[in-house]
This record gives sequence, structure tokens and C-alpha cells, in this order.
Amino acid sequence: MAAEGRDQQTAIRHMPGLDGLRGVAVAGVVLYHLGYLTGGYLGVDAFFVLSGFLITSLLVHEWGRGRGIGLRAFWARRARRLLAHSCRRASRARGRSARHP
Repeated sequence: MAAEGRDQQTAIRHMPGLDGLRGVAVAGVVLYHLGYLTGGYLGVDAFFVLSGFLITSLLVHEWGRGRGIGLRAFWARRARRLLAHSCRRASRARGRSARHP
């Protein structure tokens, strides 16, 4: 987890294994929808549990620094992260649809 605007001593340690587990969960859902697996709901559950754990860890860390939780800043960080990805995906989709009408 990036330590934007924070010094390295207070940053939360990134756990790549959890990213990998979320990736496996997403792959399970995709394979379910393609008809290769049964039980795709397990991937959805695993993804949301891991995402909830990571987001809660960020909030607990912020609370533990003694300044409370800045919900506006929290949601602004989430929006910047998610909207940037969404805009890239939408522009790729528009580009593909323009090439293949």
C-alpha cells in the first residue's frame, strides 16, 4: 500500500500475497462465468473479505495515529484510485468499439 504523503515509519506494509489471493478470487469468478468452474460465489466472497480486511486495516492504522479517521480524505483516495482505472478501461472499450463497429 503506497505511502503517499506519509513518512516511511508510519506506512502500512504492502502484502503482495493478499493481492495474489484477490487475483485468484477474480480468476475463479471469471472461470465460473466462462463455464469452467462451479461455485463462482466463493471467489466473490473471498474478494470482498480480503478487500474489506485491507480497507479496514487502512482505517485502523489511520485511527491509531491519533488523528481520527478523515472520511473525506479516505473516499477521495479511493475515488482517485478507482476512477483512474475505470476511465482507462472505458477509453480502451471506446477505442475497440471504434475499430470494430
